[in-house]
Amino acid sequence: MIALALAAALVAAPPPAPPVAPEQPPNAEEPAVPPTVPPDAGGEAWVMRDFAAAQALRGPLEGRWRLFRTDGRPLYFFQIADPGGKPDPRASRPDAPDVEGAWLDIARSRSPAGIGYLASVRLRQTRLVMLFYELRRAANTLTLSAAGPGVWTGVLDGPDGSLKVVMRRD
Repeated sequence: MIALALAAALVAAPPPAPPVAPEQPPNAEEPAVPPTVPPDAGGEAWVMRDFAAAQALRGPLEGRWRLFRTDGRPLYFFQIADPGGKPDPRASRPDAPDVEGAWLDIARSRSPAGIGYLASVRLRQTRLVMLFYELRRAANTLTLSAAGPGVWTGVLDGPDGSLKVVMRRD
């Protein structure tokens, strides 16, 4: 009974007022906000800085990529997790720092047959080979060479033949 009364009192009681800092005369030489605190009230700059620092620890393939035919027609999205050679607790095998990912066929994005995982990803300096299987179809092998920051060019070999392609960071 006492616990119920205390709980009701806590719910009904107004929140305590924040402590008030003593008034100090303004000093023209000191900035209004310390330099280590970002000017926005929500701390968005801190979040973005910490996110950028975490991304810097990841490998070069980390993120979302889009594969196009050389005529510009989009083919696939790839979401790649690249732990940068370090164990990754989010990976399917956390003790093996492999590159993993998933694919989405843009033309069949609403079909269960239009999505899947990357069976294999191998990055050797400036050469990238990815293997993935589509439901009830033969394997697709994507063989790419680095063509600049965030750009890879090469060939997609699959059940429909070979296509020259470009992959860009999305």
